[in-house]
Amino acid sequence: MRESGNVHPVGGLGRPKLHSTDEEIDILVYFCSHPHSGVLKAASEMNVPPTTVWRMLKQNKWHPFSIQVLTHVWFQQDGSPAHHTIVVKQWLNNEFPEKWIGLHVPVEFPPRSPDLTPMDFYLWGRLRIDVYLSHPLNKAELQQRIQDDCREITEQELDRVHRSFIRRMYLCIGMDGKHFEQAL
Repeated sequence: MRESGNVHPVGGLGRPKLHSTDEEIDILVYFCSHPHSGVLKAASEMNVPPTTVWRMLKQNKWHPFSIQVLTHVWFQQDGSPAHHTIVVKQWLNNEFPEKWIGLHVPVEFPPRSPDLTPMDFYLWGRLRIDVYLSHPLNKAELQQRIQDDCREITEQELDRVHRSFIRRMYLCIGMDGKHFEQAL
């Protein structure tokens, strides 16, 4: 009565959505088994309209667009020793077949050059000099100094860092990915 002003139950507006719970479960199970599949492929294989697949995924708070985007994603580990266990590697092989980067796996980490990353060649050095002019008394003071120093970075400094980054990339390419620090 409160919702419609009518004592009789009122049905939903529009065309009724007909699907069975079994059909919904089948669709969800399909995407659990094939997480990188798209809506169109699933609809074709299950012989249901793509709009039905899309609607059921959304009703269950699954995001079909995320599923499709993930087909192009590569996973890169951070090098933590805990991430080198057999269980983790098996999971990554299942979730990102042929599309993950780590240590002692088919796609190895590329060599990391601190001379290529602006955080390494610029920011950490600047912060270290400015923040440790005098020894911080505690963690809160250290954090405050870092925040203050980052706020003082000018747009001109960032432009110089950006130009340096581009120059470093070209030098790296010119050296076929080998050390290029001597050319700086």
